[in-house]
Amino acid sequence: FEKSVALYKHAIELEPTNIQYLNNIIDSYYFLGGGKNFSHEYINKVNVYAEKKIADDPSDISGYLYLALMHINLGRVDESKELVERASKLEHNYLYYYVRLRVASEEKNDDDLVEYSSKLLDAGYSKSFILEDPYFSVLRHSRFNDVFTD
Repeated sequence: FEKSVALYKHAIELEPTNIQYLNNIIDSYYFLGGGKNFSHEYINKVNVYAEKKIADDPSDISGYLYLALMHINLGRVDESKELVERASKLEHNYLYYYVRLRVASEEKNDDDLVEYSSKLLDAGYSKSFILEDPYFSVLRHSRFNDVFTD
């Protein structure tokens, strides 16, 4: 994750308002610190840029979802769910399913874990991409084998 922090820092220098890069560097810091390390500088930027994206184009789902990811990282699952609910009225795409899966993982909701893993797979995500994501390590448990069987 140290290398990913360095790479995302460089990417953010090139695109300082890219919310996806900002969220990804937050994730990297999170895993470097064992779940206790955040860069508040990047969290603040995600908040500002995502809110601006929503204000500029309320029909663009990404602002809601990147803001929801930020809230999940801060342990604010209820705030995240409110944003996901708002996004659900716009469209359902891979990012929507990913964020729903993150919420399901935080809530330890097996039914939603199965549903949104399946939807991510249907949206084109690979089985290995989902199973190797550290946020979804629970999906490696045998009770989820049916979801990932070809």
